[in-house]
Amino acid sequence: MTIQAGILYNPHKPAIEKYLDILSDRLTQKGMKIPFIASTEGSEFIARRAFPASIDYLLVLGGDGSVLRAMQATLQKQIPVIGVNFGRFGFLTRFEIEEIIDPRFDFSAIRILNRLVLSVQITRGAESFTEFALNDVAIHRPLECNIEHYQIQIDGEPLPLIAGDGVILSTPTGSTAYSLSAGGAIIYPQAGVFQITLLAPHTMANSPIIVDDHSVVQVRKSPLNPLYYSLDGFTVKTGESLEVSRAPYDFLLASPKGESLSAIISEKLLWGKRG
Repeated sequence: MTIQAGILYNPHKPAIEKYLDILSDRLTQKGMKIPFIASTEGSEFIARRAFPASIDYLLVLGGDGSVLRAMQATLQKQIPVIGVNFGRFGFLTRFEIEEIIDPRFDFSAIRILNRLVLSVQITRGAESFTEFALNDVAIHRPLECNIEHYQIQIDGEPLPLIAGDGVILSTPTGSTAYSLSAGGAIIYPQAGVFQITLLAPHTMANSPIIVDDHSVVQVRKSPLNPLYYSLDGFTVKTGESLEVSRAPYDFLLASPKGESLSAIISEKLLWGKRG
């Protein structure tokens, strides 16, 4: 059976374009079919946010942000994503372009990992709709407000009212992103949990809370006013309340076989390094 692989690339990284033809040729030489090459900024991708279900892989050339954008287009069709790193951190883009275009590269030398995704049900007036986040849901105060009060419920049980700048709900994948900078824990990607991290809380009790992936977390303001939130660091939106739980789909992310999280932490976060 012929393997079909789509290619998605970030046009804002000029180094990528010189590799597109080379990559397409190398994959074709391996007997693979390339049904499309699309830009993350292209009208087709923005309008449809989806690709043909017939593809076996989506190669994403860019940084972690490009993989996060691709997640929205591949999640429900369960298309594995191979991230090719042209960014800085590379937590989600685990391959280098030189590896992929090397004639010796073997697609059987990758493993597909299931990454937990958050389902976010937003209530806005009379409407309710659901969106998805691979890294995190960030709720934060608008700049013109000095302080916000948040009511958080975990499986229907309310926490004490929280005063502060916001709340981050992050997956294990997102634990090394915004949540980490706010004092959250590093969580192994395969752990069946997600965490709640407070942003600049007006309390001494500011430790993150880790809940299992069967939990349902609700967040609203007190008194009830619009929440300002963003998913995976993209557009800021508003809603009256958010209900966060594990999505019915996992994100399928490719990584090299034998790769260890401890090595990634040492490389990316400089653990064990002396400045």
